[in-house]
Amino acid sequence: MRRITLIFALLLSLMGVRQANAETLTANFNSGLPEGWSLVGDISNSDDRARSGKGLWTSSKSTTDNYVITEAVEGTFEFYARAYNKSYASTVVIYEYTGSGLGTQLFTTGSMYSSSTPTWSKYSFTVEEGTQVAIVLNYAAIDDVTYTQKEQAEGPALTVYDGTTKLTSPYSYDFGLTTSGTTKEFTLKNPGTAALDVSISAEDFEVSPTTANISAGGELTLKVTMPDATANDVITITPDAEGLESFVINVSGTVRDENKLFIDFADGTIPTGWTSVAIGSYGSAWSAREGYVSQSGGSSSYEWAFQSPKLNFTEGETLLFQTSKYNSSTWYTPSIKVEYSVDGSTWTTIGSAFTDDVYGTWTQRSVNIPTADAKYIRFSGWYVNLTNIYGGELPMEPNMVFSAEDYNFGMISEEKTTDAYIIKNEGRAELTDLTVTSSNANFVVALDANSIDANSTTTFTVSMKADAVGAQEGTITVSAPGQTDVTFNVIGYVLDNSKLVITFDDNAAPEGWENTGWSFANGVATGSYTSSTTSRNSEIITPAVEVAEGDVLAIEAKGNGSYAELYVYTSTDNGATWTKVKDFNSVVRANTTDYTVLIADGFEAGTYKLKFEGYSVSVNTINGFNYDQNAPVLAVDPTTDAAFGKVKAAGSKTYTITNSGTGTLAGTITSSAPEQFTVSESEFSLGAGESMTFDITLVFDENYGEKSATISVVPSYDEAAAVEINATATTSDPNVWDEDFEEGTLATTWNNEGKW
Repeated sequence: MRRITLIFALLLSLMGVRQANAETLTANFNSGLPEGWSLVGDISNSDDRARSGKGLWTSSKSTTDNYVITEAVEGTFEFYARAYNKSYASTVVIYEYTGSGLGTQLFTTGSMYSSSTPTWSKYSFTVEEGTQVAIVLNYAAIDDVTYTQKEQAEGPALTVYDGTTKLTSPYSYDFGLTTSGTTKEFTLKNPGTAALDVSISAEDFEVSPTTANISAGGELTLKVTMPDATANDVITITPDAEGLESFVINVSGTVRDENKLFIDFADGTIPTGWTSVAIGSYGSAWSAREGYVSQSGGSSSYEWAFQSPKLNFTEGETLLFQTSKYNSSTWYTPSIKVEYSVDGSTWTTIGSAFTDDVYGTWTQRSVNIPTADAKYIRFSGWYVNLTNIYGGELPMEPNMVFSAEDYNFGMISEEKTTDAYIIKNEGRAELTDLTVTSSNANFVVALDANSIDANSTTTFTVSMKADAVGAQEGTITVSAPGQTDVTFNVIGYVLDNSKLVITFDDNAAPEGWENTGWSFANGVATGSYTSSTTSRNSEIITPAVEVAEGDVLAIEAKGNGSYAELYVYTSTDNGATWTKVKDFNSVVRANTTDYTVLIADGFEAGTYKLKFEGYSVSVNTINGFNYDQNAPVLAVDPTTDAAFGKVKAAGSKTYTITNSGTGTLAGTITSSAPEQFTVSESEFSLGAGESMTFDITLVFDENYGEKSATISVVPSYDEAAAVEINATATTSDPNVWDEDFEEGTLATTWNNEGKW
C-alpha cells in the first residue's frame, strides 16, 4: 500500500502537482521497519508472535531498554498488542521521543496477560502535535500499527537525523572521551516541495559544509570534527526560508591528554600492571573481552576488584570511565564501586551503586579524586562491563615489564639459541643499567642494549653451549635499578656422542632390540597398554650394554596422560630376571605437553640388558652406555619343534642359527636320543651377523612306534640362552597296509555307500 502511495506521490511531483495531505499508513513489519523508524534494545522482527506480517516483540522486561522509534506522526495512532507469553504481565508504554531519549508518557496498555491461546487487542490514542513516538515493549508483541505521517510542509522544509533517528532541536551530542580530529556525521533532509539553502556555523568545532543547497526531497551529510582541545559548542543550522526556524545541536567532547592513563582494552587483554584481586570469598575474577572487562558475579556484595598499578593524580582530578550491563538478564541489577588508596592496602570509596546501566549501551561515568596523595584506584562490582578508563598519569619513571617461563633446551649435540626475549619499558622515563645474567657459564646471554627509552623495548637471547656433556641448569636474572628482578630457569642436556644415541627417526625399533607393544611414528616411540606382557605395559629390551662406573642414561620423554608410566629395568642373566632401577611415573605425569630429560644413574659397572616399560608415554631420544662388543646373541629359526608326524620313511628338518649380537657366537648342538634323531652339526662358531644351518634327521629302523629326542643348541657364553627343540615322530612298517583316516576322508578305494 505504501509503495503504491509513494509512487503516486512521485508522479504528482513530476507533474508539478503538490501532495497536499500526509499519508495514513499501516506497518505490519513484513518488509522490516518503515523508513524513518528504528529499534533500540532486544526487539525481534519475525513471524513469531505476529498477528499478520512479521510483527515486533521482545522477551525482556524493562521500562527503558526495548523500544521502537517512529517517524514523525500526528493524529490517531492505532496498533494491536498481546502479551509475550502467559508467564509474565506484559505492557506496551508509549512516550514522546525527544531525539535523544524518552520524554513524556503518552499512553499505556496497562498489564496484559496471556492464556494458552494469546489474544490480540486493539489500542489507539491521539498525537496532538506531530512528533516522533517511542513504543516501549515489556514482554509484549505489537503488529499492524496504523499511523498518519506529519503533514508535509509547503515549500522547503528541514529535518535533521542522527543515523535513522529524527532529531528535535535543540539536540545534544557528546563525543565523549576522544582524540582531536574525531568526526561525527548528521544527515540534513529537505522533505519539502522546494529547494532549501542553509548556512551552518560553530565556534570551536569544525563543520563541513558551512553552506549548502538541498533540493526538494534531497539530503546532505553534515560532518562535525572534534577540535584540538576539550570544548563545548553550539552548531546552528540556519535555513534561508521564511517560517523555518534554526536547528541547534549542542556538541561537547573531551580530548584525551596523551600523558594521562587511557585504557580501552582494544586487544582483549588485561593491561600490564592491572590485576583482578579477590577481596571476598564469592564470585569470579574480572575477565577481559575485546574492548572491555567484565564482572559476571551476581553477588550483592563487592567480592572482586579490578585494581590499577601505581598512578599520579592531581587533587580533584576527574576520573572518567564507561559502564554497561553485563547481559540482558533481568535477574540482577548492575552495580559498580570506585575506590582509591594511598598505600594500596587501605581503600576509600569515592563513587558507588551506578545501577541504571543498560545492556548494549555504554554510559559515561565520572568520579573526582579528592587528594593528590591517591596512588591507586580500583573498581569492584557485579553484573557490569567496564571500559575507557581515563585519568591519572603513570609516574615519570621507568617501568620494566618482563616475564618468561622456564625454558627447556632439551637434548642438544650442538649450541642452541632461544628466540629473542622482549623487555619492555612501559614507563615515562629511560630505563638504564639494564643487565641480564646467567648463573651457569654454559648458558650465554646476549643483550641488545643496556638501556631502554620510555615506551620502548630491547631484546636478549640465551644460548646453551654444547661443550660440557650431560645435564645443565641455570637461572637467568633480568635486573635494573629501582625495578623488581625477574628470574627464570633454563635446563638442557648435552648428548654424549661417544655413547649410544638412540632415536626413532626411521619409525622402528633399533636393530637387535626386542619389542612388545611399543609403536613408532613421527620419530617417537610410544608405549601403551598391551595384553601380551605380565605388566600390561609395552616392553622394549636392548642387547647387552656395557656400563662403566658413574655412567648415566638420559631419556627424553613426556607423558600422554595422567596415568603415564615409565620404568627402567636391568638384567645380568640375559633377561631371565629383571631388577627395577628407575621409576619416572611422577615426572612423565607432570610433563604431558613438553618433553623433559630424565636421568637414570647409580648403575654399578658391568654388562646388562636394559628393559623400558611404558604406558601412555612417548620417548624421543635415549643417550648413554654402549653395546657390549663381546656379547653375541643366539637366534634359531624356525622357532617351532621338529614334529615329523606319522611316517614310513626317514626324513630331515633344517634349522638356521644366527648371531644377531656382537662378538663371536660359539656353542654345541646335541641330541638327547641320537639313536632316534641325529644332528648334522655338533658345534658352531659364528661372527657378528653370521648364520649357519643344521639338519635334524629321523633314524628310521625296524623299531617302529613313537620316537622322540631333545635337540639342544647351547651357546658357550651363556647357557641360559640355550634353545631346545623337541623332535617327535611315529614310524610304521612300510610293507603293512593301514588306514588311520588322518585326512578326515575315506580313501578313494573304499566304498562307503554314504553310511559311515
